[in-house]
Amino acid sequence: MRNETLGALLDSYRSEARISPNPAHHQHVLTSQILLLNKTARALWTKYSWKHLKIKRHYALQDGQRYYDITDDFDVTRIYDIRRRDGGDWVKLRSPINDCDYGVHESDVDERSWPVRAWSLAEGEQIEMWPIPDQNGEASTLEGYFRVTGMAKLQIMEDMSDTCPLDGDLVAKLAAVETLFGSGNKELAGVRVSEARMLLTTLFGNQEGVQAPPSSMLGVRYSRPVDTRMFPTYKTGDAT
Repeated sequence: MRNETLGALLDSYRSEARISPNPAHHQHVLTSQILLLNKTARALWTKYSWKHLKIKRHYALQDGQRYYDITDDFDVTRIYDIRRRDGGDWVKLRSPINDCDYGVHESDVDERSWPVRAWSLAEGEQIEMWPIPDQNGEASTLEGYFRVTGMAKLQIMEDMSDTCPLDGDLVAKLAAVETLFGSGNKELAGVRVSEARMLLTTLFGNQEGVQAPPSSMLGVRYSRPVDTRMFPTYKTGDAT
């Protein structure tokens, strides 16, 4: 289930790892357990393209503006697509901007033109547009706007009321794998890996026409080796 609280995730993780459910028994390792859950969620978020975390935002192009801020709910390393509104259509912009582009319209000397045709990531997590536009976007029609599609940021869980947008059972099972291997319980760790693999397959299968990605350790690296021969091979896709 998505959006479980950190407190609920800790309970699930301890159950999956077969360790005491009493919070009082874990005060000395609570920080490390929270770090483990965050690391596991981050690994899953990084490895796969989660459909429910994809977001789209619109921004107006401005006459003479080269660099654009985007909202902080985006992770700029997970921007998939930028398009401009042109004649009612959303036209894909290429990336990155190259030296040949600057040879045509030199942005450093404020050469402007229309329409914009390319973009690059810039310093300060900004988006650079090329060429620098010589007109403004129109809010009523979105003409001259650009649309960014990407992945929402994954927030670090710190407080017990903080929530995880990924499936809580999947995060708990995979976090438990590392603990179980560390304690030498490889048999139960293998069971948890198998359960997590089936769960991930189900999550991917809930999206029509999409299969789960390679499940060699489910794409998550742990500190101890796992016999991945137990896993079948799947094609990469988007998860729900």
